[in-house]
Amino acid sequence: MSQLTLFTDSRFPCPQRLELVISELGLKITNIHQLDIIKREQQKPEFLEINPFGAVPCLQDRSHDPILVLTESRAIARYLADRYGGPDNKLIPDGGVAKPKFEEAASIELTSFDAVANPLAFEAYFKPQFMNQEVKEQVVKDLKVKLERVLRLLDQKLSTQPFMAGEMKGRESYRQMYANGNKGIYHAQVDDIIADCHSC
Repeated sequence: MSQLTLFTDSRFPCPQRLELVISELGLKITNIHQLDIIKREQQKPEFLEINPFGAVPCLQDRSHDPILVLTESRAIARYLADRYGGPDNKLIPDGGVAKPKFEEAASIELTSFDAVANPLAFEAYFKPQFMNQEVKEQVVKDLKVKLERVLRLLDQKLSTQPFMAGEMKGRESYRQMYANGNKGIYHAQVDDIIADCHSC
């Protein structure tokens, strides 16, 4: 879609979250700028003019006047799902019981799962992989204990319904989305961490 411009760094979870939604919607975004956040390319003046927060992902939609700029992965994902989702790729339900179920699942992902999984992935994977920093093993251990608690609650919830948002699911699997490159390595390691937590 020529009216959409995406600024991203595909190696990291927030951009990957958005890429999953873009893939689920079947969107073809042709204007993609990869910014290396390790080299702090997102802090360059030309990008800060677009997004003063200096973070990726960032989306520009030129179909609006003035141009719409969104800067948070979840906000961008919801916007794209609302604007470009159709009957065959609807990611957000319209109403009834399905809508609050979706909102509940989105809240759990943000406040319970991501609040633990993201710092764990950062400490166990991103620090040694991208920043050449030593892993703090006690921090990893403590976060794994917290993640195990969250996973137990999620398992409990999923014992009564097929998906976190009730009956809805996307068209392609999460694992399939991240089957190559850094993404495959990262998610394989996260899978190992989660498996390790389940064996705690």
